[in-house]
Amino acid sequence: MNSAAVAIKSIDLDLSHPNILWVVMPFMAAGSLQSIISHSHPNGLTEPCIAVVLRDTLYALSYLHGQGHLHRSAITTSSSSSSSLKFTDVAGTPYWMAPEVIHSHTGYSFKADIWSFGITALELAHGRPPLLHLPPSKSMTNPSKRPNADKLLKHPSFKNRKGTDFLVKNVLQGLPSVEKRYKESKGNLHEDDDDPSMQVKQRRISGWNFNQDG
Repeated sequence: MNSAAVAIKSIDLDLSHPNILWVVMPFMAAGSLQSIISHSHPNGLTEPCIAVVLRDTLYALSYLHGQGHLHRSAITTSSSSSSSLKFTDVAGTPYWMAPEVIHSHTGYSFKADIWSFGITALELAHGRPPLLHLPPSKSMTNPSKRPNADKLLKHPSFKNRKGTDFLVKNVLQGLPSVEKRYKESKGNLHEDDDDPSMQVKQRRISGWNFNQDG
């Protein structure tokens, strides 16, 4: 439309309506944060950069939860409070999936998104999700102890948050194009095929205690 570049994502939604085919989004020329971190910040971003990303993410979560949506695609039209809503379907990416979602027979609520938000924060800080070398956690935590998005927005970390221009200057400036990064990553994979020491080179993160208050 108007010759603007867009990103088109094709998703199998298990729907038969002929007009529901794709999700059309603004084209983000720099690519995903995951690809940026993998290429230029393998040990994670700095705290000021992380704060920019997380605060905007919390604003989005606060809005979605207020509208009765979960980020992991569930929706409710119930008038019940978010703390009492329970879902039982399983959907999400394992490393970011809350324990109660994995064990969906117990039911889960909007607090499942807060768990995923926490995993995202750790990934931004360390370059990869915690416990990446292990299967998804089967331990249970108490979701009621997790703060909601509105409470998290009041955390001191976001009090003097920089603007998005700071993120552009410190993360995106001088970054190779998505296409160039993709070609480089493919080339590196082929170079490492014959070198066992270079395969699965991951800095493992372990020992997180998700039951700590605060």
